[in-house]
Amino acid sequence: MKKLIRAFAAMGIATMMAGATLSAQETNPYDLFNKKEQPSPPQNQNPFPPQSPAMGGMRKLPLVADCGPIDSIMKKIRAFGEVQMTISNSVIQIPSSSPQANVVQGDSAIYVNPKTGSYSIIFYLPDEMANLGYGVEACVTSAGLNLTPGLQGTGI
Repeated sequence: MKKLIRAFAAMGIATMMAGATLSAQETNPYDLFNKKEQPSPPQNQNPFPPQSPAMGGMRKLPLVADCGPIDSIMKKIRAFGEVQMTISNSVIQIPSSSPQANVVQGDSAIYVNPKTGSYSIIFYLPDEMANLGYGVEACVTSAGLNLTPGLQGTGI
């Protein structure tokens, strides 16, 4: 009987500890799939770089883009059922060791799925950069959902 009571007590303690572990995992603020409200950032802590008077009060924010061979990027575009809607001359800024960012001129295209409203904006690097042998020919600079016209009615 004492062995049976000890076994049930051990199972009870193990169950409580497992529940506490699961509870801690459910409230992990670093869990990207956590549907619960995340804690607020500390007050008075500005996550943005300082404003630049030379830029009219704007700031340079570091952004990340998914870059690679054009074939790989187009495979993703086709998987989303997106078709090219626009193409334009464009610029992006990339990090530099100097205070000024390097400005890269290339082409940008917007691909849209007309049924779902998903879209991707692709920046095509100029040949002198794309041909360096690093496998970087284009970058997805932005993607999203629910694209709708900005001007409706008599608009343009």
